[in-house]
Amino acid sequence: MTFSIRPLLVLALTSAFVLQFASFARAQEEEEDADQAGRNVRLDGPTIARLGIQTTKIQTAQNRTETTGFGVIIAFDTLAQVDSDLTTAEVATENSAAAAARARALFSADTAISRQALETAERQAASDAAALALAQRKAVIAWGPNVPWHNARERSALLGRLSSGDAALARVTFPPNAVGDTIPSSLKLERVDAKQGSASWNTSAVWSAPADPTVPGRSFYAIVERARNLLPGERLRVLLSAAKSQQGVVIPSAAVLIAEGKAWYYDDEHISPPIPAAPIEIFTRRMLDISQPTKEGYFVSDGMVGQVVVIEGAGLLLARETGSSEEEE
Repeated sequence: MTFSIRPLLVLALTSAFVLQFASFARAQEEEEDADQAGRNVRLDGPTIARLGIQTTKIQTAQNRTETTGFGVIIAFDTLAQVDSDLTTAEVATENSAAAAARARALFSADTAISRQALETAERQAASDAAALALAQRKAVIAWGPNVPWHNARERSALLGRLSSGDAALARVTFPPNAVGDTIPSSLKLERVDAKQGSASWNTSAVWSAPADPTVPGRSFYAIVERARNLLPGERLRVLLSAAKSQQGVVIPSAAVLIAEGKAWYYDDEHISPPIPAAPIEIFTRRMLDISQPTKEGYFVSDGMVGQVVVIEGAGLLLARETGSSEEEE
């Protein structure tokens, strides 16, 4: 009876591959555990007191992220010229339309008006209407669609505030995909070099602006309030707060240390050994995401409320962990 060795060979090779892969995965897990264990420092109570290690419990916190864009104050003369052309076209259209209506009424009543005079009035009305449509298109290019005013009177009132300096018009741009399809209800503006406590400005109206081919992203126009000390052409930093706040914790600034080119902090875990008189504290170094700074420290959404972190002596723990501390006398 003859047996083929090919299936047995395939089975053997498959089994060897599976065993090798499992061994590699187990070794990788052990390496990761060892790496994390290498970031641990175990200390007893007397040593903690001698080193001056101090800790605190982190509390729950809410953070409303901000998207940063850039803005520039638009010169008023640009707005004034567009408004002047639009106002002139509106008045001319209104007058010529009224004149054409009177001419039609007189001609229909057979009252001393020629067809030629009627046609002249109608041609003038059509010409003025075309000029108004052109001025309106130029206004849309200059001001964008969905402007906050509804008629010429409201537009004139706003331009009066802009000319007096009570308000300013800013063009703001945010990075691509930063704001989605929504139009912000309000924005906060500050100078590019602003420090904490520096002056800032809020907006009363925001609407879409035509795309700027020189700056990628989405642009808006915004009416800036209390803008007397803002100058035309001045560049500003624009802040947009997220609609919803995140739930998480804040790692205090005092807990942060820099090592290996990254930010870290130590948390503290209390271990009760079989001998109650000799408790052990395990301090574990954990990487910190510092992309969301706050006044108190750094917000993290995946932190644990009540977690104990080191706020004094983290550098000494790092020295002990890395073996660079000197022997105590």
